[in-house]
Amino acid sequence: MLRYNIINKRGVSAVIEAIMLIIIVIVLFFIVFVWSKNIVRDRVVTIEGENADYVCDRVVFRADYDNSDEPNENIFLILSNEGNINIKNFLVKKITRGEEENFVLGKGLASGKSDLINIYNNLSRNYEAPEYDDFTSLKIIPILEGATDSGKIDYICKDSSAQEVLLS
Repeated sequence: MLRYNIINKRGVSAVIEAIMLIIIVIVLFFIVFVWSKNIVRDRVVTIEGENADYVCDRVVFRADYDNSDEPNENIFLILSNEGNINIKNFLVKKITRGEEENFVLGKGLASGKSDLINIYNNLSRNYEAPEYDDFTSLKIIPILEGATDSGKIDYICKDSSAQEVLLS
């Protein structure tokens, strides 16, 4: 009798299995879709309604240096914003013998403006100023004010938007 009950027990029908499998797949798809939508939405940065990468490609600025104060080992950057996009700030990559060190100037440029900036005045107080001869070059990268769904952020343009200043 026991054998008869085990053999005659039936599992879930094929139609019900297929329906359950479809429901599980739809629920998993919905979970992944909502999760990925939130991640992508927060990462899209816009500047005045345009994608930030496209705006960075249109930033036009010039960078040069003046070492006329060489006995004091000050390095002055001459920055000119020649485009029509306001630059909120600048990221400076100091390249010394192949090594990079980053700092933010703390000063931006409005469209059409120029400025002479002593980079030592813009370094943090914990920063130890290097000897002038230690610098090889400076790579200046614009920082623009962008916006995401969660608010305003500083958007650092890619290296392709940078100006490199060779120090000699």
